[in-house]
Amino acid sequence: MMQNFVYYNPTKIHFGKDVHQKLGKTIQKYGQNVLLVSGQGSIRKNGIYDACIATLAPFNIKVHEFSGIKPNPEINDVYEAIRFGKTNKVDVVLAIGGGSVIDSAKIIAAGITSDDDVWDYFVTSKKPLHSLPLIAVITIAATSSEMNSFSVIQNKSTQQKIGIGHSLFFPKESFMNPEFTYSVSPYQTACGLADIIAHNLEHWFGEGDSPLTDSIIKSTIHEIFEIAKPLLQNPTDYNLRARMLLASNIALCGITAMGKTSADWGAHGIGHMLSVLYNIPHGESLAISYPAWLESVPNKEDEKMIRFANEIMQTQNINDSITKMENFFQSLGLRTKLNENALNKNDSDNLLYIINKHKINGLNYTLNDSLRTEISHLIYI
Repeated sequence: MMQNFVYYNPTKIHFGKDVHQKLGKTIQKYGQNVLLVSGQGSIRKNGIYDACIATLAPFNIKVHEFSGIKPNPEINDVYEAIRFGKTNKVDVVLAIGGGSVIDSAKIIAAGITSDDDVWDYFVTSKKPLHSLPLIAVITIAATSSEMNSFSVIQNKSTQQKIGIGHSLFFPKESFMNPEFTYSVSPYQTACGLADIIAHNLEHWFGEGDSPLTDSIIKSTIHEIFEIAKPLLQNPTDYNLRARMLLASNIALCGITAMGKTSADWGAHGIGHMLSVLYNIPHGESLAISYPAWLESVPNKEDEKMIRFANEIMQTQNINDSITKMENFFQSLGLRTKLNENALNKNDSDNLLYIINKHKINGLNYTLNDSLRTEISHLIYI
């Protein structure tokens, strides 16, 4: 049956060509002393940095820059940014980048207002009480971090990669200019396409019967199937980039959760451990983990599984759908298996150890030690 739900999303979205030109005017509503959080330098090379900074000058906005956020964001970088923001007494955070940058900025914005160890938000019941305003400029279509309350951060010392959500993590306003995604490499574009599909599937396999929501999920996945190859061949096609950016946003802004108790997140949990162990980009980790997760599900006649095969993958059974999914991801240039011979044997053994240690599980489809063992074996060639 359809489950009770509360939908809340306070983020204001600016979508389309040249929307970034309103960035300075928007920021000055929230503060004048800005912490600019970014990644590893691409926004300076592709012109996005200059385009955004130019909008701030007329409003006398002071900018303190913190760069170097990694594709799999790390808690130590978050700690350093918090210290930097406190030292400079910033009153607003501006994130320019992809999901990793925005996820990090959410925790940074909360951490600047507190003396908490922000990793406690991920591993204990402690929650933030305050946060600085966050403005986001998205440069990669993948996670919908620009319009949701989630953050995923990894801690290398504990071998954990954990996602949390809190209403304080919603950006106040976000800017989505499809032209800002033109320079994303074919490989990172493919990772984003896989991520969008996986976010939709996590909600498809969540608990609850919500036909309209499922129709949105199907349509969004089919949109990705339709645009993927043309987009990789024409990376500066505005309409294709816009369609991917919108699909990314819809996949994890809360709409696909309506009528569901929750998403499942089991395949994501496995993918997170692959990223921790091998530093695999998140999207490709899901191209590897999702087929293995699907193959491990004991009841292939489950209604959601049958409908996934018939309605989403348009195949006759779950086994054919897994093959079709793997073929699609491979056509994008992504791996769907890991070559065990190319890996350190100890690292290979560590995957099973780490997913059992952290009891990686789904919220709807339960994983036990036996199933986790099967998944870990399916991941390797």
